[in-house]
Amino acid sequence: MPDSQHPQVFDPFTPVADPYTPLKEAADKCPVFAAKGGAVVVTGTTNVRAVFTDAESFRSELRPPSPGAQPSMVHLDGPEHTRMRKLVVRAFTPRAVKRLVDPTHAIANGLVDNFIARGRADLSAEFAFSLPAMVIAELVGIPAGDRGPFIKWADDAVAAAGPDSSGYAESDAELREYVLGIIDQRRREPGEDLLSDLVQIHDDGDSLTTEELVAVVRMLILAGTDTTSNLIGSMLHYLLSERSRWERLSADRTLIPNVIEETLRIDPPLYWVPRKSAVDVEMAGVVIPSGTMVCNAVGHANRDPEVVTRPDEWDMERPAAENRTHWTFGFGEHFCIGSALARMEAAAALEVLLDRIPDVGLADDYNYFPHGPMMMRGVKAMPVTFTPTQ
Repeated sequence: MPDSQHPQVFDPFTPVADPYTPLKEAADKCPVFAAKGGAVVVTGTTNVRAVFTDAESFRSELRPPSPGAQPSMVHLDGPEHTRMRKLVVRAFTPRAVKRLVDPTHAIANGLVDNFIARGRADLSAEFAFSLPAMVIAELVGIPAGDRGPFIKWADDAVAAAGPDSSGYAESDAELREYVLGIIDQRRREPGEDLLSDLVQIHDDGDSLTTEELVAVVRMLILAGTDTTSNLIGSMLHYLLSERSRWERLSADRTLIPNVIEETLRIDPPLYWVPRKSAVDVEMAGVVIPSGTMVCNAVGHANRDPEVVTRPDEWDMERPAAENRTHWTFGFGEHFCIGSALARMEAAAALEVLLDRIPDVGLADDYNYFPHGPMMMRGVKAMPVTFTPTQ
């Protein structure tokens, strides 16, 4: 076990503007070290990869499942996870993402319509936090008239996934009841949406149960809203903090993939990913006891100087194709199946903002603070100004 009598000066559970400097300082002393509450932080490319690769020792099930509830695929391990993921991946195809491109642009334009006449907005609350939830509603096939309640339930579900929560919101029963109705409808009348595809997917006679379908929708909400919101907010922070960057992107939109990948690398939506040790594990000369919360620090591994030159510098000139060695979407059997969707949404967000409010700038009272809680990044609030138009 890490030396609890001499803990490293690093707290992974309290959001701060820059966790990376103290994280690096702590990692330089020992790549595996104790944090408050009995947790352990794992750093370094080799160690971070080992945690992702060894799914037997480092489990994704962080707390016991609620009685009668189907666990999310994100929190399943072993054969259960393999079976469910195999079915979901068959529906989560490039075609499924491609058919969302035009609707995502339309949703983003609709959000801008709500504030463009004012000449000011909070791009976090009014754009970055709203777009991904609305895209998930489109992905699942939620009718336009039902999206208000659905997005409210989604917001509740995300808030309830925090560290001090049971994992389920008070409105979760309403969300479940609504999704059950949509599933029943898709079985009778399939549409052009992911839920219809999931309902129809079979593999050697196997298919997703009704409760598993509900769990997949809930997983899409939890894994596909806050994280993508954080990516969009962080991209805008880096681009607008130095005006020349936004102007450079305005002049050359081929740099959009670079912007997305560099932001994913240097400031991941989750800068550490939680796991729980299932057995005693020795790593970097340190024994991690069974049952320990493990903070797998992808944000540290993404800044490995042996992999990336100038690792602590955000550089939109880094070619996206060469910059995908980061660990932001995980690795191994739990690699994020929504990575292509997140990248598409991020690109659409930038394209629409460049079209609609090209002279956007940070307001004088802008003060960066991460969205939080714990390992979540993004931008809590982003007041901006621009030339108002009708």
